[in-house]
Amino acid sequence: MSETFVITVNIDGSSMKMKIPRDEELIYRNAAKLLNERITNFRMKYPNQDLPTVLKMAAFETAVENQSGYFQEDAAPLVEKIGEWTKRIDSIL
Repeated sequence: MSETFVITVNIDGSSMKMKIPRDEELIYRNAAKLLNERITNFRMKYPNQDLPTVLKMAAFETAVENQSGYFQEDAAPLVEKIGEWTKRIDSIL
């Protein structure tokens, strides 16, 4: 069984602490990086959209790529985490 610990990830300027399995730290950090890149891209393309809409667009793009085989590994946990993060961010806003 993997040891757990707390990391802090930053999604679009919001820091979130998460308790995760230590051996999955890179997955979580890469997911945060990917999401931040997508948020930035959508904000540049659609500057008049609010944050919840931008987050939904980024999540949807990730899900479409997952379904089309873009990711080599199973991305279901990533998509699930993005959904969780979206809910957390919505609750903060």
